[in-house]
This record gives sequence, structure tokens and C-alpha cells, in this order.
Amino acid sequence: MRNKKHLSAALMAALCAITFGAQSAFAVRTDVAGVIPKNMNNGTISANAADVTLTAVDTVNNNSVTLDAGMSCLVQNSGGSPYTITFTSVADHLGRTGDITYTVAAGGFALFGPVTLKGWMQTDGKVYYTGSNVAVKTLWIRPTNPNI
Repeated sequence: MRNKKHLSAALMAALCAITFGAQSAFAVRTDVAGVIPKNMNNGTISANAADVTLTAVDTVNNNSVTLDAGMSCLVQNSGGSPYTITFTSVADHLGRTGDITYTVAAGGFALFGPVTLKGWMQTDGKVYYTGSNVAVKTLWIRPTNPNI
């Protein structure tokens, strides 16, 4: 009977650790949407139609965006100190990996892309990234048809 009690206690402890202690391992990333630039070949663009908003990173759950080949990411650091953004890689067709961590100067911008599918697309079809502070903001730009 004593062994069963110890086993039950151990199972409960493990369940509690999984449920409460390791939430970040099971957290759902905050998904952001990419934008498609307005086509300048169609004449006029109405007021505010080309306006975009950069999205602050989620420093708790991290972020993801559904990846299309050729996407670019504009990163802004709206803070008063340098902050980082990290893009999480996956093994490419040769088994290579290499996360990119980049420091954006206070008040600065950085532009990444075009992002390739190989080496960056996770198994769920998304790119994963993290920012070191909510002052880090992103805008994912989807490619347009270059033959327009």
C-alpha cells in the first residue's frame, strides 16, 4: 500500500508540474498577420488605405506568422534602449540551423527578407520569433506579384 501512495503522489506531482509549472512549454504563440502592400499601378489610393500598424512582440508567449516565400519583416525598436529580436531556424535540406538574433538600436529600424521557406518554416507553416521587450514591433510584408 505504501508504494501505491508514493506512486500516486509522484504522479500527482508530475501532473501539477506539467499543468502549472511548465506552462510556457505549452503556451500558444501569438500569431500575427502579414500585410500586402497597396498596388500603385491602379491609379489613386484612397486616404488611409495604405496605412499599416506595427505589432508589439509578445514577450511571454512569443510570436509566429504564417510564412509565404519571399516575405520580409520590418522591425522597429520604439524604446529608449537597444533590444533584440530572434528568428528561430529549423534544419534546412542540408541539416543546417542558425537562429538569427539581431540588436536594433533605440528608436531604430531593421529590415529582414526575403525569408526563404527552407531553414525558417516550422512544421506548422510558420516562422517563430521572439523579442526582448514590447518596444520591439514588427510588420510582416507579403510579396506581391512582381509582373503587375
